[in-house]
Amino acid sequence: ARFHTLEGIVHRRRRDPIFALFCLRRAVACAPRYWPAQLNLARVELAEGKPDAARQRLVAMHKAQPKAAQPMFELARLEDLVGNTTEAIRWLERVRIADRRHVPAAVRLIDLHLQLRAPEKALEVAKDAEGVAPASLPLLAALGRTYLALGNTEMAQAAFARMTRAAGFDPAWQTEIARYQRLAGNPRAAAASLERALSADPAYLPAEVMLAEVELESGDPQAAERRARAILKKHADHPAGYRLAGDIALARKQYPAALESYRTALQRAPDTEGALRVYRALVQAGTVEKANDFIAEWLKSHPGDQVALRALAEGKLRAGKLADARALYEQVLKRTPEEPDVLNNLAHILLAQGDSRALEYAERAHRLSPNDASIQDTLGWTLVRQGQLEAGLRQLRDARLRAPQNPEIRFHLASALAQAGRTDEARRELQPMLSALDATPSGPNARKLASELGLR
Repeated sequence: ARFHTLEGIVHRRRRDPIFALFCLRRAVACAPRYWPAQLNLARVELAEGKPDAARQRLVAMHKAQPKAAQPMFELARLEDLVGNTTEAIRWLERVRIADRRHVPAAVRLIDLHLQLRAPEKALEVAKDAEGVAPASLPLLAALGRTYLALGNTEMAQAAFARMTRAAGFDPAWQTEIARYQRLAGNPRAAAASLERALSADPAYLPAEVMLAEVELESGDPQAAERRARAILKKHADHPAGYRLAGDIALARKQYPAALESYRTALQRAPDTEGALRVYRALVQAGTVEKANDFIAEWLKSHPGDQVALRALAEGKLRAGKLADARALYEQVLKRTPEEPDVLNNLAHILLAQGDSRALEYAERAHRLSPNDASIQDTLGWTLVRQGQLEAGLRQLRDARLRAPQNPEIRFHLASALAQAGRTDEARRELQPMLSALDATPSGPNARKLASELGLR
């Protein structure tokens, strides 16, 4: 059984699933209770699009070993991959009870809580796990991401600084830490991590590329351009140099040059990242229809690309093509049924179309992400528009407390207050936001409301 399992793992890593399945099934036939064979067989079944078979196998393992962490972790991974986020969280919590030192389970649980806009829960898990694995780089990264989600950049930067010390001169980890420092708004620390990575391996391309990006973001396009040219000279067939050249041209608003570089990069590496760069350049150039046509064409040859599908849905929504956007978001939702942002955008579209199911989608999004101000705003505004004024006001007031500088939320609250006859309160909400609202889709309606309230 051990021999056949190892043989199956080798074939799996060679991406030869037929022989991997054959070897692992022989291993299971030799020793049905040899758990490494069962685990690896479940992984191959899942990779081959057979989640029911994999689930059945893993559940049987769990029943045979109810306190073993690994079958539960694999079940969590399975449910996560098929979009059953709630069930994935349930299994991960059971792993944490069985084995507090299981860092991968803690990290994935943190990330799922963050995905569902529940950073307080994520922080609770992170602090508990930190107590048993304080030097774990994946865990420190998750802790930093959690602080970022909570808006506490100081604590996030502290977590990433601890990572820098723990990672030593590992180029891959230092580059990853630099990415987090950029998210935390600390380009100087990011550059220091990248210099550390390059001191260990001067030819480490990801660090070279990111350092050029940091230089560009820090207002030094000349240094970024010099680095991009050096990368192109050393790696003429690699897309990285062309992507950098495109980024530099885009920062200078040289749209034709940016598009030429991005298209060259896409020819060398036809992946989602490259396609999205072309798409965003077309959007920034003011050619939204061309951008949507491009990404639609990309999806014809890459139908499983969820990221591109969402980009097209957002593009159609931005262009005001609600029916097209709705159909695309519904496709996304079939594959990821518990995605709060998708549910929220669908609620917006259905509300604009006068469809009463808007409230159902808004409530589902809010259940999945109860602390997200924008999602709470959608729920509150939907309630108001559907005649539930007081319930809507409660949600809008909470959303305003969570995001007091969001002009759309303040406009919706002012509108609801005006409907409720509380004109003085409505004026106080709307007055400070009028200038900001001029640049939003709600601008015309905000101006109309301001006129009705005597503000203009």
